Amino acid sequence: MDNQTALLIAWSMGTAAASYVLFAAYLVSLGQTWRNSKRARAMLTVIVLSALWASVGTLFALSSKAIFFVSGSILDILRYGAWYVFLILLLSPAEAKQRIGRVFPAWLIPLCWATVIGGIALHLAVALELLPTAPWARLQLLQALGMIVLALILLEQLFRNVRAGMSNRCVWRCSDNSASICSYIRMHCFSTRSMLTLMQSGVLFMRW
Repeated sequence: MDNQTALLIAWSMGTAAASYVLFAAYLVSLGQTWRNSKRARAMLTVIVLSALWASVGTLFALSSKAIFFVSGSILDILRYGAWYVFLILLLSPAEAKQRIGRVFPAWLIPLCWATVIGGIALHLAVALELLPTAPWARLQLLQALGMIVLALILLEQLFRNVRAGMSNRCVWRCSDNSASICSYIRMHCFSTRSMLTLMQSGVLFMRW
């Protein structure tokens, strides 16, 4: 990875990390009452994991050390898993006593967890050289694309099942916009690097 590309990644990931940290600090400042909600805690977890992912990405761009690359990949999968939890909670009844029919397919939750757990296992196996890198690189890219598709499916379900209530809509719109932008940029970068067959390690961090 040349110096110009490394600098671009460092600036991009550093800016993202600072933004996530500020957003996390704002959420914490809302107080304990706000954090009593499962949805609120899930959202805070998403932001914290995203801040860690962006920070590790910045360290990788500055040092090019493999440990930061692997850690960033694992954190990326974990933050997608946190997004899944947050979106599923938004699609679920706020209280256990509420009897509302399932608003998303029953197979969606197991598939989300299988994608997350399988992705972590795959990246660790390649990093520990239990699997050869070259033959399994394409599967890693397909797993990344699968996470994006699942996120978009959850977002589509959320848009479809939006109910009345301006306070809830404000939360939903914030989460939808950030997740949609993130997913769109990741999909764009994935398509570009697949078309150009750019398999350099730096390219895999150009997704936020």
